[in-house]
Amino acid sequence: MLIYSMGVSADGYISDRDGGLDWGDTNDEQYRFHIAETSELGCMLLGRRLYETMLVWDTDKSLRDTERGAAFAEVWCALPKVVFSHTLDSVEGNARLAAAPLADEIAAALAATDRHVGIGGAALAAAAIELDLVDELRMLRHPVVIGKPEAHLLEAAVADMGIGRQQCVMVGDRLDTDIAAGHSLGMLTVMVLTGVSTRAEIASAPIKPDLVYTDLPAVLESLLHEG
Repeated sequence: MLIYSMGVSADGYISDRDGGLDWGDTNDEQYRFHIAETSELGCMLLGRRLYETMLVWDTDKSLRDTERGAAFAEVWCALPKVVFSHTLDSVEGNARLAAAPLADEIAAALAATDRHVGIGGAALAAAAIELDLVDELRMLRHPVVIGKPEAHLLEAAVADMGIGRQQCVMVGDRLDTDIAAGHSLGMLTVMVLTGVSTRAEIASAPIKPDLVYTDLPAVLESLLHEG
């Protein structure tokens, strides 16, 4: 079984506004869960950014100074990994670069072990979801609010619904996250003036919404009328 397990914020996002993955605080209970979950895997498929984030467990021996750190490092470093990257020439630890298309690498990984196979990295997982190859999604929700849409998952959601981007509307109240994400995907963008952003900020912003409304009911009324 191919499993996509991801830590998400309370508002459903994977990375922070700068693209970072280290926004969550891992306690003893979460360490025990991750150790048990990783121990179930026979292989892990990784995107480049996640591989580089997790490489510290191979290179920084100080992470083994605590009991929980040593336990996780032992299972993670022993796990065979396949890294998907267009820029890396080599990888370290118990890893190799992917040499075949994603679907073929997934099939090979599943055939090579009687355990589950994990997949990580938003772009890589979105591609596997689009191919209908992910068997189970595990969302580990943290009590942290980020407010940054993840473009790769938005793309996967649009593809899963079988609609085009031009049929989607991104409605939000933040210029640097909601509206920026909508623009990056070529969607119609609608700003709601909840107090987070002002008309003056919108006027001077490098990325501007297509439409601006004072409240959500006005947005719904307009969209329904236009539809």
